[in-house]
Order: sequence, then C-alpha cells, then structure tokens
Amino acid sequence: MKPILLALFLMMVPVVCLYGQTEHFYYGPNTRPVESIEKAVSFKLVSQKSRDRYAVKTFCRSNDKWVRIQTEHIRIRDDTIQQVKFRGNNLFPGKRFRIIHKTDSLCTFEEKQDGITLRRGTASRLIPLHLEGTVIEYHSNGTVRSVSWYRNNQLVSNRNWLRDGSEYIDSIFYSADKEPEFRQGNRFFRSYILANLNQSGFDLSQIADEVVIGWVVMETGEIEGVIILQGRYKPMNDFLVKTINNLPGEWKPAMLNGSPVRYFMTIPLNFRQNDASFQNVDLYGGYLHYNRY
Repeated sequence: MKPILLALFLMMVPVVCLYGQTEHFYYGPNTRPVESIEKAVSFKLVSQKSRDRYAVKTFCRSNDKWVRIQTEHIRIRDDTIQQVKFRGNNLFPGKRFRIIHKTDSLCTFEEKQDGITLRRGTASRLIPLHLEGTVIEYHSNGTVRSVSWYRNNQLVSNRNWLRDGSEYIDSIFYSADKEPEFRQGNRFFRSYILANLNQSGFDLSQIADEVVIGWVVMETGEIEGVIILQGRYKPMNDFLVKTINNLPGEWKPAMLNGSPVRYFMTIPLNFRQNDASFQNVDLYGGYLHYNRY
C-alpha cells in the first residue's frame, strides 16, 4: 500500500469506530438515573450514525421483557437547531425542531412543531435530553399545559392547567416507585366497568372510537380530576367520567421516595364498530385493556 493511501486509511479508522459506538442511559421510576439495567425500568440506547446524525431508542420494562416504545432520529443542523423525528410517540408525533441556546452549565431549549411551541425549558444534556430546572409544556391551542421543576432529570413538582385555561391538580407524578393499587382488585373493577357499560343504554356496536380517560389518585387514596384526554362522542365521554367518579372501593396511593404522592393514571377504552363482544377489562400499571374475547 502506498504511504499516502496508508495514511488516509489510518485517519479514517477512528472516525468509523466513533460513529459506530452506542451508549446506554438507565432510568428508574420518575426518570431517576441509575447505574445498571438491573435497577432500571427504562433505558435509552444512543447511537451516533454520522457526524451530525443520532438515533435514540427508548425501551421500557413490561412483564420482565424490554419493549421499544419510541425511536428518535436526530439531525444536528447547526449549533443551535436539532431536527427530531419521532416514531411511536403520541405526545409529540412526527417531526419537530429543537432550538438550543447553550450557557455555561445548562442549555435552554424550545421545541416546535408546525410553528407551534410544544415545550421549552432547560437541560443538562441534549442527547438524550436530561431535564434540569424549569420546563413549560403547552396545549396545541397555545395555552400552558404545565410548569414543572426538575432536578437531575427527576420531576420534583408541577402546576397544571386544562386546555381551556382552567386550573387542574398540582404536584402530580406519572411514574413512582410503587404505583397506586385498587384494593378491591381487577375482577371487581372489570365487573363494575362492564356492568355500567351494559346498562348505559348506548348501542356499543355502533360506536367506533378510542377513549382515553385520566384521573389522579391523590396521596390520600381518593380519586379526583377525572377527565377525557381523547374521545369523539361526548355523551359516552360524559358517561365514562361519571362512571369513574362513582367507582366504589379504595385505593392505596402511589409511593415515591418513601412518601405517598399524587399519581396521574390513564386508561384507553377501545370501541370497535359492529363488535361489542368485550370480555376482558384489566387494570394494571395505570392501563385498562378493554379487548374482544
């Protein structure tokens, strides 16, 4: 091999190795950074594809298996803009831009999609994004959804508002060391939901919709703030809110760092038109699966 070609080859090898490297970032409940996969409930796999392109894959533990729930394709357009494409993410689907302003210790960022600001705040790391300090999220109509405070990527507290600007419950968490537990169990919950649907008077065979219900299990174990996050048919939405509000029984509150906390739960109910033979309703981990037998 000629000397000049050998020199070029040796210069290229470190670059190829660098771009082929991957990093793992492990997280416990409440996105708490942890040291190993054994302590993690989720992790991110970061791969650098080229000088300005990264892939970030997010995995969550489900029934002792790791399931990929999201993939981010990040292109660094310059020092101040990242183009981020998402797959498998309902909160920020599609493509958005992350505008970055670097300071000595933290980076401020603003995320936009179709010219609309979705989120802005500060972070200690950009790939993957590690939040630190104040983060503001917005509804699609521009009203403030939440103002949250983070320490070492962990949610500390927040204030929350509904889409119409009215105040919602503050200081709610979405992940905890121990999730809320319905003392009466899944079977009671299933029977209650099915009995109310069967007696509702709705023709379920004519409804084709996916309804997502949310509520907060307070630190006292009481239910508050039942809302519809998704659903097109208002009479059914109103009926389901009333049904959850009237749910008998007791809840054990979520626990985080040894203390009871307010915990936001979400439940999807899938209605398929001309197919109302729903037999299974299971409540675990904050999700209700309402499936055909």
